[in-house]
Amino acid sequence: MSIFTTKRYVGFFLLLAALVSATAKAQVGIYAMGSLGHIGGVDTGGGSSGSLTGGGGTFGVYDNFVRLGPLNFGGDARYETQSSSDGHINQGLAGLRLALRAPILQPYVQAEVGGGGTNYGTNTGSFVSQFQFGADYTLIPHIALRGEYGIGRLSAVFGSGHQTVQQFGIGVVVRLF
Repeated sequence: MSIFTTKRYVGFFLLLAALVSATAKAQVGIYAMGSLGHIGGVDTGGGSSGSLTGGGGTFGVYDNFVRLGPLNFGGDARYETQSSSDGHINQGLAGLRLALRAPILQPYVQAEVGGGGTNYGTNTGSFVSQFQFGADYTLIPHIALRGEYGIGRLSAVFGSGHQTVQQFGIGVVVRLF
């Protein structure tokens, strides 16, 4: 076999490997987002209430473990932290995820529960429920930009107080495989 033929075979197999890996659909991804969080309806003492808005980050992992046609079903786990000069909001959440599988833009919704709290006001909270929706925009295979909005509640387990929590984030997703 000539060196020219060998180079063609090597080139062909490298091209084939690149095409197969580029079209493979990732199931597991990790993400990091810059995020803004807002908590409202906080009892600040003396019969008054207030709100807190802070900046920070959201970090997590998701797994699309069931594929059904164009839909992916899976789970998500994340940690969110936002702070300002008045206080902070921290949350750890896990839940279910539904995403539309598409080549460029993959919209998703998810519902999560977990624990969290704030040092702002008199009710520090402990139970969190949140609903998020967003979309991942594929830049190159396995790398995407993410935009997301979430809304939920931060509730006291041993009290009647609760606050509304909102979160907005923009970041990067790395799809592992």
